[in-house]
Amino acid sequence: MATDTAEHDHRVHPVLHIAAPFVVLGTTWAARQILKKGYQGLTGNAPPDPEDPSASFGKALAWALLIAGSATVIEMVIYRAASRMTPSAD
Repeated sequence: MATDTAEHDHRVHPVLHIAAPFVVLGTTWAARQILKKGYQGLTGNAPPDPEDPSASFGKALAWALLIAGSATVIEMVIYRAASRMTPSAD
């Protein structure tokens, strides 16, 4: 069964290809600030610093996973949105 290559072509427009990483960086930074404020609002403390040996390993790990997970989701959403905005090659 042959597939139409144009139908499965996922090339991103050059401008979006250049702009998307900057959008990811800015959005990830903003999300991290929101998460920090939320953590401080809920706990009354600053988020644990994963590099601080006096911070609880479990709390530091949970914070690192939350930050990394949110950054990954943001990156996926932005790159998928950028690929949808790419004009088709019809």
